[in-house]
Amino acid sequence: MQQEQVRFVGRKELSGTMAGAPDYTAVGEIGAAAGVAADAATTHRVAAWSYANASAAEVRAWVKAAIYEPIDGAYLRLLAATSSA
Repeated sequence: MQQEQVRFVGRKELSGTMAGAPDYTAVGEIGAAAGVAADAATTHRVAAWSYANASAAEVRAWVKAAIYEPIDGAYLRLLAATSSA
């Protein structure tokens, strides 16, 4: 089911969806600035899914020029510790 995008007005005008309240997190504000609906909980779930798959595939993350590190359980624990859901 496709969600209709609507605008909410609070301390700032932010994008949101019919499924939830305005998202006053940094993710919500960045989405609003870009003109797209975004919410922190969904973004977090997508990140957790992505990093879990990257960890399983033994992918390496770019740290800086010529420096890479494995995406491992530390990334997943960090995401779990910062869960907004």
